[in-house]
Amino acid sequence: MLPPAELDGRYLSTQVATGFTGRVIGLSATEGGAAFDWFEQRPLPRPCGPGS
Repeated sequence: MLPPAELDGRYLSTQVATGFTGRVIGLSATEGGAAFDWFEQRPLPRPCGPGS
Protein backbone atom coordinates (compact mmCIF):
# COMPACT_ATOMS: atom_id res chain seq x y z
CA MET A 1 0.00 0.00 0.00
CA LEU A 2 1.30 3.45 -0.87
CA PRO A 3 1.22 6.40 1.49
CA PRO A 4 -1.38 8.97 0.36
CA ALA A 5 1.29 11.48 -0.68
CA GLU A 6 2.54 9.00 -3.29
CA LEU A 7 -0.85 8.41 -4.90
CA ASP A 8 -1.84 10.37 -7.99
CA GLY A 9 -5.22 11.93 -7.13
CA ARG A 10 -5.95 12.81 -10.76
CA TYR A 11 -7.30 9.31 -11.31
CA LEU A 12 -10.02 10.06 -8.75
CA SER A 13 -11.15 13.23 -10.56
CA THR A 14 -14.55 13.82 -12.14
CA GLN A 15 -13.06 13.72 -15.64
CA VAL A 16 -11.41 10.33 -15.18
CA ALA A 17 -13.74 8.56 -12.73
CA THR A 18 -16.94 9.90 -14.32
CA GLY A 19 -18.50 11.55 -11.30
CA PHE A 20 -16.20 11.02 -8.35
CA THR A 21 -15.40 14.44 -6.86
CA GLY A 22 -13.25 13.87 -3.77
CA ARG A 23 -10.64 11.82 -1.97
CA VAL A 24 -11.40 8.93 0.35
CA ILE A 25 -9.92 7.53 3.55
CA GLY A 26 -10.24 3.85 4.29
CA LEU A 27 -9.03 1.20 6.67
CA SER A 28 -7.44 -2.01 5.45
CA ALA A 29 -5.70 -5.09 6.77
CA THR A 30 -2.36 -6.16 5.31
CA GLU A 31 -2.67 -9.78 6.48
CA GLY A 32 -5.62 -11.95 7.44
CA GLY A 33 -8.96 -10.38 8.23
CA ALA A 34 -10.04 -7.40 10.26
CA ALA A 35 -13.19 -5.88 11.68
CA PHE A 36 -13.42 -2.15 12.31
CA ASP A 37 -16.25 -0.74 14.37
CA TRP A 38 -15.04 2.85 14.67
CA PHE A 39 -12.95 5.35 12.76
CA GLU A 40 -12.34 8.94 13.80
CA GLN A 41 -10.21 11.54 12.07
CA ARG A 42 -9.00 14.57 13.97
CA PRO A 43 -7.04 17.58 12.71
CA LEU A 44 -3.41 17.89 13.72
CA PRO A 45 -2.74 20.51 16.39
CA ARG A 46 -1.63 23.84 14.97
CA PRO A 47 2.01 24.65 15.67
CA CYS A 48 2.59 27.69 17.85
CA GLY A 49 5.54 29.96 18.13
CA PRO A 50 7.64 32.08 15.79
CA GLY A 51 7.24 31.33 12.10
CA SER A 52 4.08 29.25 12.44
